[in-house]
Amino acid sequence: MIPLNTILGELKIFEIYEYLNGPRLFAVRNNVGTVFLVYWCDEKERATGWLYLPISETKLNKLRRKAITLNAAFKEPETSCYIVYTGVSPEEDTAEPIPSDEIDTNFFPPEGYYIEYVDVVKKNG
Repeated sequence: MIPLNTILGELKIFEIYEYLNGPRLFAVRNNVGTVFLVYWCDEKERATGWLYLPISETKLNKLRRKAITLNAAFKEPETSCYIVYTGVSPEEDTAEPIPSDEIDTNFFPPEGYYIEYVDVVKKNG
């Protein structure tokens, strides 16, 4: 879920929007203050796939207010996304930048899908 030792830096969850046997849609901040919207997108035998979307507070607030869909946020990013795979052990974690037009469309949230702000859980730290 949270990759270790990648180009994304040290990440900490600060909001969780969807939880199913662990967070599936959430926001993290790295050690230099960059915010990422994270969406569970893939499962492999030894790894779980995530889309990490660098996102401004302005755009994240639009998502919280349901002014834009999650699908639109990922399809129209402010900068490149990252495809992240977290493995069974931290040594297997990977994070690679990927232009949104090269991402398998099945990895994007469904059309019409919004953050349900009432489900947001704040985490300290």
